[in-house]
Amino acid sequence: MKSIFLPVLIGTTALCLSGQTLAVDLPDCQDLDALSSGCLMEVKNLRPTQFSVGSVAVECKKKKIEKEFEKGKLENYLAKESRHVAAVVGPDGNFYITDHHHLSTAVYRAKEGDWSGKNQKLYLTILDNFHGTGISMDEFWSIMAKQKNVWPYDEKGKEVKDYGDKLPKMDMGDLKDNPYRTLSRWTRESCGYIKKGKDQCLALEATAGEPTAPNFMEFYWAKFLRDQLEKDNSDLDSPKKLMDSYPEAIQVTLSKKKTKKFFEAQGLDAVDYGQNQKGTYLYLNFSKDACEEWYLEKD
Repeated sequence: MKSIFLPVLIGTTALCLSGQTLAVDLPDCQDLDALSSGCLMEVKNLRPTQFSVGSVAVECKKKKIEKEFEKGKLENYLAKESRHVAAVVGPDGNFYITDHHHLSTAVYRAKEGDWSGKNQKLYLTILDNFHGTGISMDEFWSIMAKQKNVWPYDEKGKEVKDYGDKLPKMDMGDLKDNPYRTLSRWTRESCGYIKKGKDQCLALEATAGEPTAPNFMEFYWAKFLRDQLEKDNSDLDSPKKLMDSYPEAIQVTLSKKKTKKFFEAQGLDAVDYGQNQKGTYLYLNFSKDACEEWYLEKD
């Protein structure tokens, strides 16, 4: 395995360093021999490591991306360090992203005039490179699973046992809507559970210390909410239905007994996954988020 750590070098023609945007010449990601110096890749060539996203977040990000493109500021927007997309190169030469699926899907779906986001290049950070190592794809996916770099469940929460065969054939346009992923995000924003970097939640002393941010953290909580609310996707297929379920979602995430039982069944520690320790939370006010408000009004 070739390990490459590029915490800063990402972009089409720029990188973000100490809050500044600097012009650099970066190779295309398809030039596998040049990965050690950073690379760029069109979003249509990226491969996911999950099967679903929350449509609210995607729609909001899509609208933002289209606005940034219209203003001629999309490159700078994507160059921000927090929007760097981490990827692992598989034995097949595909680039499998391990975060920012919502951002990547939003870019893929974005359109403005003759411009299509599918052809937009994203800023990549290469975490690992398995190309040319001689390991098989089966071995690769076994490693990815052990490192929790893949979420093998579909938009209905059903396990996809042949995910190693399906994911290489997918692109960012193939991800389906998982309404529980949206509810998970809303409960996180309300401090129903705590994710590293959510200062407003930490300020409420909702947890004893700052938790880590494990891979697919939001999906674990989405899975928890699906188990607790026991509603099908069709019961949550509109923004209004999601909002109606939001108060109940907050209440169940605040139950330490329920969350502890769920995460223990997964072989995980609920506290490590942001369990709210104090029961203090923020009630999400959608009117404060113009993007969320815009999306909800589409219903």
